[in-house]
Amino acid sequence: MDKYNKKMKFLNKNLWTLEHYKRMYMIFNIFYDRFEDLLFLEDLTFKQDFNFVTSVSTEDIDKYSIKFARKQFHENKLIRERKYGFKRLKHNSKEQIEKNLDEILELCKIPNYFPLTVVRQLRKIKKNFSDYTGGINEGILTNNRVEGLFGSTLKKFQKKTFNVISHFRAFLKLKKLRKKGLSLLKKSPPDKYLFAQMFILAF
Repeated sequence: MDKYNKKMKFLNKNLWTLEHYKRMYMIFNIFYDRFEDLLFLEDLTFKQDFNFVTSVSTEDIDKYSIKFARKQFHENKLIRERKYGFKRLKHNSKEQIEKNLDEILELCKIPNYFPLTVVRQLRKIKKNFSDYTGGINEGILTNNRVEGLFGSTLKKFQKKTFNVISHFRAFLKLKKLRKKGLSLLKKSPPDKYLFAQMFILAF
């Protein structure tokens, strides 16, 4: 998405069209099941051709359609979270991923069908396919199984704890202390604790 966004802007001008948006979701469909989203975008294209008045420019229609699609996809994500308890889509099987990737790479042969930076990334995935699908049997889609496992199981605030190696070490030390029944903080005598409370309230 980052690579697409960079190529869809020129001198702060938005170059997105509904067709570009559909192509991006075709790429998203490689790893995760985006079949319903693609059907929705196809249906949106059909409605766009027949239900809008001719006085509206194609550029305005595309902006409206993309905005409408994003809103719908966001609502679908919230529904998944409420119904199933997670936001993530179901990932495809390894065989389906390879099939989808090969189909997209065929489209990459068409000049300017996808941005060049995106094409390079797709070819890199094909070249190192096993790295990107190594943990798929465990439900992990990443070349780092530990990262993928934490990404799939931990909440967002917990994942931030492991962004820095020093934070991760501190987490392991705390876990070790808790296992031994120890605490990082020594209990203060009651009189000192009371004095601290009175001192804080005084200000």
